[in-house]
Amino acid sequence: MENKTGKYFKYAIGEIILVVIGILIALQINNWNENRKLNNNEKVILTDLVEDLKLDYNAFTEDKILLDKQLKLVDELIIDPHNSKLAKTDINFIRYLVYLYPVALEDNIPEGINNKQIIEVLKNYYRSQQVALKDNITYSNVLLDLARPFLRKYGIHIPKEAVINVQDYGKNIFDMSKLEKLYNTDEFGQILFELRVKTAELIEDIENLMKLNKELVPVINNHIKDM
Repeated sequence: MENKTGKYFKYAIGEIILVVIGILIALQINNWNENRKLNNNEKVILTDLVEDLKLDYNAFTEDKILLDKQLKLVDELIIDPHNSKLAKTDINFIRYLVYLYPVALEDNIPEGINNKQIIEVLKNYYRSQQVALKDNITYSNVLLDLARPFLRKYGIHIPKEAVINVQDYGKNIFDMSKLEKLYNTDEFGQILFELRVKTAELIEDIENLMKLNKELVPVINNHIKDM
């Protein structure tokens, strides 16, 4: 009887051990599957983020080209307006407005990025992005509240030319004879000063964003390769 009881206990303990081992294996497999799902999800998020960052880099490059031309025009108008080359070909840039429309926004990034290095670099990138977007607003205000009202006030616009050349930033839609008379006025000079300061600030912001963007993409791509 005692032998039978001993055998029974040994058998029961063996069964319990097997069950426990089975549960542990199942948990391990489940954890592995969950980790794989998380990694796959993070990989998708990061891959999409890289594509968005590339789109933003290209957009920033185009924005900077336009702003550089605008800044050059403003500088020429401040230094020697009557001999400005750009005033003869691209005077419309004095009223042209550049808006930043980044695709890779902080609010668009869902939870699921676990790499601490990427998170820190992203935080720095988005901080710089917020600075650029705020400066974009102050830059826009100079054009919307000062430059454009000034041109309207003195009847500088030629409405018919705007209809004909609506897609061409460089075409002259100004009555240059009227505008040239205002070149040396304090009012025009103050507007140019404000526009120069805000345009230069925005260019600097965009250059910083482009630099951070270029540094961020390889970091993300390297992490994707290691996943």
